[in-house]
Amino acid sequence: MMDLSSSILPVFLIDTKLEGLRSWFMNHYLIIFLVPESRLELLNVSINNILYPLSPEQFLLVSPKQSVQLLSPDPDAAIIHFQAPFFKKLSQRQELEKNMLTARLPFEDSLLRLWSIQRKGTHAQELLFGSQVLYQLLISILSLSAARPAASASSTTHAYVDGKAIIYATRYINSHLSDCDLSLDAIADHVGYHPNYFCKQFKRIMKITPMKYVNQLRLDKAVALLQQTDLSVHQICEQVGIRKSSILAAMIRERIGYTPTEYRRTIRFVQTT
Repeated sequence: MMDLSSSILPVFLIDTKLEGLRSWFMNHYLIIFLVPESRLELLNVSINNILYPLSPEQFLLVSPKQSVQLLSPDPDAAIIHFQAPFFKKLSQRQELEKNMLTARLPFEDSLLRLWSIQRKGTHAQELLFGSQVLYQLLISILSLSAARPAASASSTTHAYVDGKAIIYATRYINSHLSDCDLSLDAIADHVGYHPNYFCKQFKRIMKITPMKYVNQLRLDKAVALLQQTDLSVHQICEQVGIRKSSILAAMIRERIGYTPTEYRRTIRFVQTT
């Protein structure tokens, strides 16, 4: 297996299994949240004997060298563990040395992708891809934390309603990803918003425009299908809602520097070595 810890990556996932453990002391960062199928209303986590109750709408970023204990059933906890050398160079370092309880919605897709990768967690290529996802997630968290203004009481109700609308919108997007005609108007109409207002609120919460989000999901799914299946590029296009193979090829090349065929060949080579 590739030793990611000895690489020059700014952040890397660690292939460590915690199944069956209810408490531990670790020298690296953790992200903890409720698994999607959990029926718990709260996931109670104790860190150095301080209680952090996590709702399904939150996740907890835990800094290193702390005593962590799960007070709720272990199977309901998703735990992502990683090293982040680039944190040492950031001006927000003091903030990162604290435990951050953060809203989950803007980062939901990245968290679930990371959790899925970490559960597999034995292949170097998976860990490498997960480390890239994790780096983007952490940068987004830091950017949001730095830019977030204090919320006023008068805005609370609107923020709650808009947040729920964005959740419904992301679910609609995921279920219609293969539709080449999926549009901003269709998504906004599904949640009962004017397209301009919807676009503004979506970008405010998700830090990305709706259609860029759609294209990001399509590209993520296409890359996963290249990794995990023998589908042709044309068949993958049909599954992810991209009309032309040339468009998908350009998107993949821009992200990872390979054509779809080159990328698949590289993955197959790594898997057999």
